[in-house]
Amino acid sequence: MGNTSTLRSVIRELLREGAGARKPQEIAGINELLSHAGVDAQLGILISRAGVSTTISFALKSSSRPDPDSVVRLENRKNNVFDALVRVHSQSEKFDNISNAEGHLKAAKVDSGMRTVLSKEIHTQIPAGSIRIYPTSEITSVQSGPCGGAWFVNITSSTTSGWGPLLYDIAIEWASMNGGVGLVSDREMVSPDAARVWGVYSDPSRRGDVTPTQLDIRKGSYVYDQIESEIDREADELGLSDEERTKRINSIQLTPDDDSDDCTQKSAYIQMGLNWMKSPLSRAYRKDPVVIPYLESQGLLWK
Repeated sequence: MGNTSTLRSVIRELLREGAGARKPQEIAGINELLSHAGVDAQLGILISRAGVSTTISFALKSSSRPDPDSVVRLENRKNNVFDALVRVHSQSEKFDNISNAEGHLKAAKVDSGMRTVLSKEIHTQIPAGSIRIYPTSEITSVQSGPCGGAWFVNITSSTTSGWGPLLYDIAIEWASMNGGVGLVSDREMVSPDAARVWGVYSDPSRRGDVTPTQLDIRKGSYVYDQIESEIDREADELGLSDEERTKRINSIQLTPDDDSDDCTQKSAYIQMGLNWMKSPLSRAYRKDPVVIPYLESQGLLWK
């Protein structure tokens, strides 16, 4: 397939209504659009660490000067992507005859390539969004429990529609490559959109490449105490014996003799109540690295 046919195919896919979760190959397709428009910028994934947290976000950087100074994060969909493109494009070697940064910006704004991007609205195809994750080993066990050594999602920003699952895939692979049983959802509250993503990961018919691991509920946690109180009320109402009550209390935990998989299950409890263990939010998820190696091979993963 020739370059023109490839470009047309990419454009059709990017503009197709109702497109599902985006694939990492589409990042390369967007970069092809930018290159054809003459814009010195490329889209990629930035993995950055600050303290114990790791943030995975979409970002732009100069093609001709791919150094850290040219990287602009697109952390949420409220970012002005066109302004970010201008900032990155202003790093281009074509403006070396201009001696100051302000002059570079002015030149970039009126450059023919940037006018092409604006007139064809290519910049509207560029995604924004980020996800921040922490290892449970770095927060107090009193708060979360060991959770099998999993990483957990702390913050998911407002992400361009269709692109969130790609960030989640990268986050799961990163967590799987860095110890423990993979990635778990936020332990306190999960948005409906994010809950749907976890629901997909828990369905082997849809994501057979992802391995879920059931986690237990941490004894003494808020949710454990709530369930214990509900059992106490039910025992009083039904006139259960102390033996029957104790048996029900003991059944709250799935693996009472194994503390390593104990984890606070508030988000799962909010979603499924006493059936918290049936919630996709009660599990950790692992997957073999596929997306990360692909992005690295294409020079589209930056650290």
